[in-house]
Amino acid sequence: MSAPQLVYNGNYSWQGFGNRSIGKWKSSCHLIIFKFNQTPVVIVEERNNSGTSVTNCAENIAALICRDFDLNPLKGNGLIWFESYPEYKDENDVSSVSFSIMGNPTPERHLKFPGCQFLFSAPKWSPLNEQTSELFYALNDQVKC
Repeated sequence: MSAPQLVYNGNYSWQGFGNRSIGKWKSSCHLIIFKFNQTPVVIVEERNNSGTSVTNCAENIAALICRDFDLNPLKGNGLIWFESYPEYKDENDVSSVSFSIMGNPTPERHLKFPGCQFLFSAPKWSPLNEQTSELFYALNDQVKC
C-alpha cells in the first residue's frame, strides 16, 4: 500500500443552488483531497462554509471536484467522501463525521456542469466504522502539521 498523496488543502467555491429571483448562490467550503492507492479521498469540512449546504448537493460537488482536480474515480475504489462538522462536536468525536462512497460513478458528460466526466448518484451515508475512522483521522493528522 502506498502512502496517501495530498492533492489539495484549501477553500473551494462553486455555484450552488438558488432561485429565479436571485440566481445561484456563491457557495464555498474547506476541502482536503488525497489520492490513496489510486482512489480519490475527499474531506469536506463544513466549517465557515457559505451558500448551499454541501450535504444537499454532494453528488454535484463530487462531479465538479473530479473535473477541477482531474480525479478519476474509476481507477480506484470509487470516490471516498467524508463530511466533517468540526464546529458542532469535538474534533475527535466520530459522530461529527459522515462517510460515503459516492454511488457508482457513471462515466458520462454532466449536462449541468460542462467539462465534468462523471455523474454521481445515491450516496450511501453512514457513520464511521473502525476502518473508515482510522483512515479519516490518519489523513486529517497529515494536514494539521
